[in-house]
Amino acid sequence: FTSQPIVAVQDLGGNTVTTTNTGTVALTITQPSTPAGAALTCTNATVAVSAGTATFAGCKIDLAGTYTLHAVDGGFTATSNGFTISVGAAANIAFTTSPSASTGGVAFGTQPIVAVQDLGGNTVTTDNSGVTLTITAPGGALLSCTNASPLQAVNGVATFAGCKIDLANTYTLHAVDGGFTATSNSFTVATGPAARLGFTTSPNSTTGGTVFTSQPVVAIQDLGGNTVTTASTSVTLTITQPSTPASAALTCTNANPRATAAGVATFTGCKIDLSGTYSLHATDGVLTTATSDTFGITVGLAAKLKFTTSPTGTTTNTVFPVQPVVTVQDLGGNTVVSDTSSVTLTITTSAGAALTCTNATPLPVVNGVATFTGCRINLANTYTLDATDSTLTADTSSSFVISP
Repeated sequence: FTSQPIVAVQDLGGNTVTTTNTGTVALTITQPSTPAGAALTCTNATVAVSAGTATFAGCKIDLAGTYTLHAVDGGFTATSNGFTISVGAAANIAFTTSPSASTGGVAFGTQPIVAVQDLGGNTVTTDNSGVTLTITAPGGALLSCTNASPLQAVNGVATFAGCKIDLANTYTLHAVDGGFTATSNSFTVATGPAARLGFTTSPNSTTGGTVFTSQPVVAIQDLGGNTVTTASTSVTLTITQPSTPASAALTCTNANPRATAAGVATFTGCKIDLSGTYSLHATDGVLTTATSDTFGITVGLAAKLKFTTSPTGTTTNTVFPVQPVVTVQDLGGNTVVSDTSSVTLTITTSAGAALTCTNATPLPVVNGVATFTGCRINLANTYTLDATDSTLTADTSSSFVISP
């Protein structure tokens, strides 16, 4: 108060008794007060009478309203004139409602409300500033609300909606409005019921037919992405469609579908054959499906020969209608266009027969492909051809018949 209360000990005529009274005076708000719950504080709770008066200092009331004060000294009482406490200038912000406990990814049942207040804790209804909410601790969790952050206060109050936190833990919220800050009561976000599948580890980029160094791991999760360790299911991995190319194949060394253990399905030995850009799809038929991060499969090192075209049968000493074509491939079956091998063709079991072609054997590859021409066999029989070079894994053609 700019005018601090002074209480005098008086005789029946209202004269200050300066010589005989040495008691103490206590001040309280006259009840009932407006509003109820208001608090009076002074520098000293009680003041000793000196020369017949008790002079109070530092007295203030927190809540806006109309009041009188009540003075007590032994059996003597007095009531002050009425006075008004009005709302002051904005001095801080406060959580008038803190969030309630929830589960991961589920909106708090009680949403946070932050008020702009004066020094006494009264809402400054003329203030319409913006309030920003963040998580005080720990790091890594994500707070999201359906309305904006910063959220503009209306009549001094920012009422947030749809707020939720993804990861299970114990939290407090931090509110900032310019230079004013406030911290909510602590609350807990627990793991909720199983709601979806999620890739906790996505495959990494590699080469065709080579096992990913980072193998896919899929977890049963609640809405916030917390692993539900008490849940179990079987997870199937497929290539997300449309894939590039569409004929690519995913293989793993352990079962696919893969049963979860403590809510987690860990795949091993997974690889894709053909080069392209991919993501994986995880399903179990019940929970919301998951899609991995994208990754690339590139052409690897030359590893093998492959008959991409096998010869077709004909008669003796007649050029095959379809001539053999041999491709240099990586482990996944991708053509290695940079390879400079030379391919030799032979009859797998000649039985005295001879294979001749119009171009050279061994035949140098061009852009990873050896295309033979004019090939024929002189004796009637059923045959297969072998394709070899000095380093790569050999291949055998489909069988074909040479008739008399």
